[in-house]
Amino acid sequence: MTVDPEELMRQQQEAEEQEQLFVTGRISQEVYPEVWPAVFEDALRPVIDLAKYGEGVQKFYFTFIVLSNTVLEFEGEHYDEEGQVVEIAIRIPLEELLGTTQEATIRCMEQKYLEAIDRIGEMEVGDSFDHLAFSADVEAVFAESDWYVEYLPKNLPEFVNADDLLAKSKSFSSGLTG
Repeated sequence: MTVDPEELMRQQQEAEEQEQLFVTGRISQEVYPEVWPAVFEDALRPVIDLAKYGEGVQKFYFTFIVLSNTVLEFEGEHYDEEGQVVEIAIRIPLEELLGTTQEATIRCMEQKYLEAIDRIGEMEVGDSFDHLAFSADVEAVFAESDWYVEYLPKNLPEFVNADDLLAKSKSFSSGLTG
């Protein structure tokens, strides 16, 4: 069976267009893989329907920012009225997560996700969008003690350090010339 790459791409785009929640991160390698934003998408997408909370928000993009203080600030929010899209990025100080357990990390991330939903209430997203009901439904998911465990990745590759990769590359290339 031959798969048409263009058809596959079209199907993937259609599937993404149907999704309402997106969770990403700008994450320091120092807390990888404990900070794993995809668990939020995986757990919330099946149970959250933004249409249930009224008009004004059709898509919600959230980004966890977990970087050192020396990195530029990416935190903020934006509302696209035409597309009814909310984008929010919230910083978690890297120092707060260093040396913590997976559970403590997830609990901190939960609080930041709920904080983002509270920010929707401060934005002009339409009078009928009930961010409090949205927040309550998300909190119900988070109330399950190990809600995230089944969504954690299995057998992750180790983070590739760019300096190590460069050193290996130089080592390899020097063997070719000598």
